[in-house]
Amino acid sequence: MIIEMYKSGMPFKEMRPIVGLSDRAIRNVMYKHGIEMNRMQFSGQPRKHKVNEDFFKSWSHEMAWVLGLFITDGHVNRSTHSIVFAQKDERILKYIAKCMGAHYVLGAKGPTATTPTLIINSKMIKKDLEKMGITSNKSFNVPFPDVPKEFLPSFIRGVIDGDGGWTGKAIL
Repeated sequence: MIIEMYKSGMPFKEMRPIVGLSDRAIRNVMYKHGIEMNRMQFSGQPRKHKVNEDFFKSWSHEMAWVLGLFITDGHVNRSTHSIVFAQKDERILKYIAKCMGAHYVLGAKGPTATTPTLIINSKMIKKDLEKMGITSNKSFNVPFPDVPKEFLPSFIRGVIDGDGGWTGKAIL
């Protein structure tokens, strides 16, 4: 019954009194049955900041460059579904946002931090990066991702633009 209501487009807000469950309980039912959730339906609100959540799903020169830069100057937040780019040159952050179709706000991370930071909140993007072996635990060595030969120069340019380097097997 809950799944049928959800698939018909009914928001959680309308389901709650009918099924007698909280939003969290309804979400758990969806999760247990592998139902892909629509943000509008379960939260009632659209994304605050838009982003192309399919950005890391298919290879392009822009995607390869951003991936290389991310490996050297970015990180996956462990506790939230977000990725973070920190870069002294704000123009690079603005270009990353443009490539990713992201409406953004640049900020410094923390009250004493001065490095401009781009935070992109997206569970889908975080999962796509994890599929490539890029997790929140990356530190000094990241295994070289399986980059198609055609996009390898763009990827390496991103690594170098992010002040990184590589040994024969790992990115530093």
